[in-house]
Amino acid sequence: MSKKTLSAIANSGNDYLVKVKTNQPKLYQQIETESNQQTAKQIVEHQEKTRDRNSYRKVEVFEPPKNLDPLWIGVGSVIKVERSGTRAQESYQRIGYYLCSLSPQSRRLADGIREHWLIENSLHAC
Repeated sequence: MSKKTLSAIANSGNDYLVKVKTNQPKLYQQIETESNQQTAKQIVEHQEKTRDRNSYRKVEVFEPPKNLDPLWIGVGSVIKVERSGTRAQESYQRIGYYLCSLSPQSRRLADGIREHWLIENSLHAC
């Protein structure tokens, strides 16, 4: 997602949630480093067991980095999603990072996460 697109969304009065991809190395590294140094404002953990799947998800919500490029308009929080477990007896572990226009203390954000919102697959508005 481009800075210009986020600016248009923010200026229209809407909220956003976008995945930070590794093809944005400067932003990705900055968010990864900051999330490992900060204390999360919210943490939600969820474990689920089904027939051939055992999954664990930890969602942490952080303040955006203070030195974030100001052209990333409207960023209210950074979200880190850690997923691990087994599928058909194969282990997996992934970490994803997201930018969201909502504050880390936002009730809407907390409610969405607690309802097992599929944050790792979403590119839609918060």
